[in-house]
Amino acid sequence: MTLLAVRQWFIRESGRYDLIVDDTTWEDNGANAYINAAQRALDRMQHTTFGEGHNWQAAVASQRHIVFGFCRAILRVFATKISDDSRTELTKETLAYVKSEHFAEDAETGTPLYYAPGIFRLAPESEMAIGDIDVPANYLDYIGEAPQDFNGILFTPACDESYAIETWGYFYSPTLTLDTDVSWWTNNHPELLVMATQMTLEKFLRNSEGVKDWMLVIKDHLQGIDFDLVEEQISGVNQMEG
Repeated sequence: MTLLAVRQWFIRESGRYDLIVDDTTWEDNGANAYINAAQRALDRMQHTTFGEGHNWQAAVASQRHIVFGFCRAILRVFATKISDDSRTELTKETLAYVKSEHFAEDAETGTPLYYAPGIFRLAPESEMAIGDIDVPANYLDYIGEAPQDFNGILFTPACDESYAIETWGYFYSPTLTLDTDVSWWTNNHPELLVMATQMTLEKFLRNSEGVKDWMLVIKDHLQGIDFDLVEEQISGVNQMEG
């Protein structure tokens, strides 16, 4: 089901025709914002395998960080050397450890071995003042070109040549913008997305009872998805082994 079809369903169910331009073109007039907020809420509620994703980023010699968007939680990180396709899983360490290793006097480049989630933005007041102070830029996690909604990792040692950095994690569904856009939720459980959009609308109306009622219905549906995932995970597993 497309964004347009979900928007039509939501409008008919809620009666909020003010959230579209008219019921001929069904052009958005605020409905999409509620739909996308609802989709993000479902992503957070259903913390299961279909929310996982792999992000690939190119890293060149001397690079020690990557940034990417839509990531809710980083799970695992791998570095694949382009020259020979050798693949290494990085060990998670504290940010303080990764930075101390990188800035050690005897720091060398090599295959990345350790990583830590990075802090890539400044507080707003620091961002405004960054041009007015003498900052040792190499010691900052701040990456000036990284959008505010991006996160990422720092790793050590810095790359000795070109690598593909593969990050496993939980990611938000893509933002629905065009009428033809689809996502995992619109394709597989559009009814849940419509329900969650109704619940999101109730939140903005400060109707706590309405939110609770919708949450009960949504959790009932999500439980059914969980049951299916459990069946998939245990299928073919010999429970008597050992």
